Amino acid sequence: MTTRLFNEKTDLRTFNDYYGEKYNEYAYWARQGNILLFSPGFTISGSLGSPDKLEIHYYRRLPALNAKYDVSVINYDAGLLNSALESDSGSSSLWIVASGANAGAYATEAAVPAGETATETWFIGKEVPNWLRDENDRILLMGALAECFFYLQDDEQATKYATLFMNEIEELNLEDKKRNSSGGNVQVNFNGRGLI
Repeated sequence: MTTRLFNEKTDLRTFNDYYGEKYNEYAYWARQGNILLFSPGFTISGSLGSPDKLEIHYYRRLPALNAKYDVSVINYDAGLLNSALESDSGSSSLWIVASGANAGAYATEAAVPAGETATETWFIGKEVPNWLRDENDRILLMGALAECFFYLQDDEQATKYATLFMNEIEELNLEDKKRNSSGGNVQVNFNGRGLI
């Protein structure tokens, strides 16, 4: 498997311009709508071989602070479930074959292989990791305290915690800006078409 890092994002015009100046002529990318363009592109055959997978790092919306994994066979195999009672809120069941060649979890009783004995077992998903809750809990705490004091009509305390809340957000945004600027190179070229 060939591993390549497309570190430099270029504007679309520079990406398509054969003579455009690129910081790294061997690994750069651009985006056109929902399509990602890579140079060099992936090949089906040849000296580079065919790609097994493409890994993309991106920002996405956070899950809810109390989100839990779904009860499924895949999550059971990954260890993302806890045992539960049938009466527990949000619990679901899987059919478990304890031993033998077909040992494992099955979504329904009908999915259990013929001749195997399965036990219906109840599970609930573990909490989904959330970087805001797990690593930046001060932001949530200050925001919650500001809302509580606004509700209680204690303006002095509400203003104090709202200021602390905004300071925590500003600090986190500044950290994100530093992280973005210390990553890959972004390059934009301007071409005067010989007029300059």
